[in-house]
Formats: sequence, C-alpha cells, structure tokens
Amino acid sequence: MVDAMEHRTTDTEMSDVTATPPPPPRVPDDNSNVRELLTLARQLTNQGKPSQALQA
Repeated sequence: MVDAMEHRTTDTEMSDVTATPPPPPRVPDDNSNVRELLTLARQLTNQGKPSQALQA
C-alpha cells in the first residue's frame, strides 16, 4: 500500500514538471558592467590602492 501512495506522489510531481517554466530574469548588459569594474580597478591601481582594486 505504501508503493501505491508513492506512485501517486510521483504522478503529481510529473504533472508539475510539464508546466511551462517562467521566463528567465532580464540581465543588464554584462559588457558595460565588466567595463565599469575594470575602469574602477584601473583607477584604484593608478591611485596606489591595489588591494581595493582587487576587491572591486
């Protein structure tokens, strides 16, 4: 009888899996974010603050 209950649970899970997944969240332009971080790191390095540049 335990097997029958497990089978029902599996059927329920299977129907949930066939539902349409939500669309992925929009990600801002990664290239501009990377450029900003590199620019900041370069500025900090030029100012003699390499530790802060690495943290950026």
